[in-house]
Amino acid sequence: MYAEAENEVNGPANAVAAVNQVRRRAFGGITIQTIAITNGGTGYTTAPVVTITGGSPTVNATATATISSGKVTAITITNPGTYYTTAPTVTFSGGNGSAAAATATLTTVTANDLTAAQTADKLSLRTAIHLERSRELCFEGLRKYDLIRWGELETALKGVAADVTANGPTALKYAANAGNNFTAPRHLLLPIPIYELGLNKLLVQNVNW
Repeated sequence: MYAEAENEVNGPANAVAAVNQVRRRAFGGITIQTIAITNGGTGYTTAPVVTITGGSPTVNATATATISSGKVTAITITNPGTYYTTAPTVTFSGGNGSAAAATATLTTVTANDLTAAQTADKLSLRTAIHLERSRELCFEGLRKYDLIRWGELETALKGVAADVTANGPTALKYAANAGNNFTAPRHLLLPIPIYELGLNKLLVQNVNW
């Protein structure tokens, strides 16, 4: 919310840092970026267990190994972990083989920051903030009111409706009704109750009610 207000008043200069702070938290700070095999080992008949230790993470990373012709040939990161301070140690156990080795490389603290294109000007950052709020506040019941505030509700609903109509399963095409039946400005705001209008003579009824 601060970033949105700051961007509208003063542009991206100070707003970008606020968005990136949220993104760094959401992505778990510094995580494991890659695990490179330095020695495939020999004699593996089944995939060995990959153990990742050290680095002082909040959540430990996990990974699995793939073998071919008795060697470890690939490492798949199944969870990159969160908030590493140093690169962890990667070890292998089991699989009837030996000598496999690998090293982990960490992301940088800025790896998930907004891009230069997203922060180039007020309009670009505004678009990025709108998308960021949809992810950060997903399922918290705020999206409709954001879209109304930004004047984007009709466009969003009709876009979803078109996609559902074109690509949705037959049994779920009813989900397009919200967009197909939407009429602006009638459906943007609820009517103010007559009782409230009677109490406050300065209130003016919402448009088209």
